[in-house]
Amino acid sequence: MADIVLANQLFNKTQDDLLKIDPSTLLRPRISHERAEELTNILLRSLAPRFQYIEANFKTEVIKMYKHLQENLSNDSLVFYASTIALEDSDANELAKLVPVVAKHDKYLITWFRAVFQNDEDVLKIIDGDISPGHSHLDSSEDVLKLCQIGQTHKAIITKSTPITEAELEQAEADATRLFQLLGKKKDSKNHNPKDLWYRAYTKWVTSYEKLRAVGLFISSHEPDAHKLFPAISVGTSNKKPASAETINNIENLETPSTTENPQNG
Repeated sequence: MADIVLANQLFNKTQDDLLKIDPSTLLRPRISHERAEELTNILLRSLAPRFQYIEANFKTEVIKMYKHLQENLSNDSLVFYASTIALEDSDANELAKLVPVVAKHDKYLITWFRAVFQNDEDVLKIIDGDISPGHSHLDSSEDVLKLCQIGQTHKAIITKSTPITEAELEQAEADATRLFQLLGKKKDSKNHNPKDLWYRAYTKWVTSYEKLRAVGLFISSHEPDAHKLFPAISVGTSNKKPASAETINNIENLETPSTTENPQNG
């Protein structure tokens, strides 16, 4: 099992390097961090006894490159693990859940309030002037807070004439307040987007893994179980042909094989 303490240390240490990755090359994660760790372990176990072939047949600078990739692949996997945990624990996750909840409160409350206060010009003026229409998540949170204020002021009428309960008003106010806080925090935050870092950490791991996998397939092409020794990241990656000399040449020139969809494309 991955060491979360070490993973977080590596993640914090490598964030500056992750931010240097070209945004146009970022890959959308298609596997879990558990699967990345599993693939990493399989590949490194398979490569270790075969690395002498690389040392005997490749140029010095290329050997150094592969050695560096080999020594750091486990760390790259741990960084991907830590970035996943950071994303799951981030405010962005809570924000994504709250936005539709508050929007639902907004629509629900305003629909009933218009019906109940259709003859109250003062309340309708607030509803139609100060509250609707909203054009952003911030508008939505502010709308609900104003509606809850109206609801508290006219609690007796609301609870008697509509299905809205006092508990629902309190929950709507709590949700809207939290959303307002998260949106303000997001605006003032200097921390980097956790989802972007997740993409970057995954991209870094994929880049290293594919380079090592390609050379592993090349040097074990005569072995019938080569593709089990150096497994593909996903089902979409071909398991039928061994790595070609052209693939190895691309890797030696630090070109990254693209096996995963770019997040900008879907």
